[in-house]
Amino acid sequence: VVFYDQGNIASSCRGWWLARLFGHKNVCVLDGGLPEWLRQNGALECGVPAPPTGAVPYQSQPNYRYLKGLGDMLECVQQRSNLILGGRSADRFYGHVPEPRAGLASGHMPGAVNVPFKQLLNETNCFKSIELLKKQFTELGISSQTNVITTCGSGMTASVLSFALC
Repeated sequence: VVFYDQGNIASSCRGWWLARLFGHKNVCVLDGGLPEWLRQNGALECGVPAPPTGAVPYQSQPNYRYLKGLGDMLECVQQRSNLILGGRSADRFYGHVPEPRAGLASGHMPGAVNVPFKQLLNETNCFKSIELLKKQFTELGISSQTNVITTCGSGMTASVLSFALC
């Protein structure tokens, strides 16, 4: 399965994350989405696609290890057992502007580190090179041994961070 979007990357990364949560292993994100596909002269089709042949009913196999509950997060904050990365803009993360959805608190969990998801993208909304991403994460003290939890207001931008960390 390849997820793509209109170029904000967050929607396709969220689809990637959800598919992995439900046990789908062969899943990818089209870097840069449909705009990059078109910039690279990718072909498009119009109309209703033909139904797949030989389709087998899908059986999910949830990977609950990708989720943390409230109790898990309280423990992580208290014990500083995981690095918590927040993918929202700095203004939202630090509570300088109100959240766009009513009832959602501004600010961040104690000890969380802000990594606005756009910092992982280049000027065409494609991910930076693996080398540049690794450098950014290394500068934050992240290695392959670091336990990282990604957060945001809705799970969209957190999934961009999760994808970039893979």
